Amino acid sequence: MSKPPGLPGSKPVFGHTLQFRKDPLRFFEKCHEEIGDIAWLQSPFRDVVLIFKPDYVKYVLQENNKAFRKSFGYDELKTLLGQGLLTSEGETWKKQRRLAQPAFHKERIAQLVNIMGDVVEETVANFKKQYKSGDEIDITFEMNKLALDIVSRTLFQTDVSKDQIDELNHALGVVIEFGAKRIRDPFQPPKCCLLYTSDAADE
Repeated sequence: MSKPPGLPGSKPVFGHTLQFRKDPLRFFEKCHEEIGDIAWLQSPFRDVVLIFKPDYVKYVLQENNKAFRKSFGYDELKTLLGQGLLTSEGETWKKQRRLAQPAFHKERIAQLVNIMGDVVEETVANFKKQYKSGDEIDITFEMNKLALDIVSRTLFQTDVSKDQIDELNHALGVVIEFGAKRIRDPFQPPKCCLLYTSDAADE
């Protein structure tokens, strides 16, 4: 089977990596705009097929999911998150999914809608107090904080303090940035070096 087309500008050895690293979101947009529903990202160590059409995504994730496995990016996430529901596969995933099922039942979610709405309203009210017209907002940080607040009140039924949410959010930002950097950049040190590098940076 032939490979799908890729964006012009692929470099020897590096492939599309330099374009992707510069602006990942714009790279995906250009692939969709210029190539179509299926495109190809060439990297030094692997080829990546990008799919954009919802029907194709449904086929991969739902209708024929047994024929596919999670991408290499999830292997990087395991370093940070362990073997959890997000990163696991096969029988391990099925077991974890069954354990989590009650929390995600549609009737259970429906009961939590009011709590979610309250948290959103509180967030909007705090925005009005904290920011004025023309201020720049770190929307990623604020949306992560909103998500953490919703999770704490709904899934864990705990009202976590603002300071605790902020501390957790900052830690989450470090984890996300670290994971994203390793996924975007194929020229990262092997995982066995991560602990040593982290320890050395703290000295």
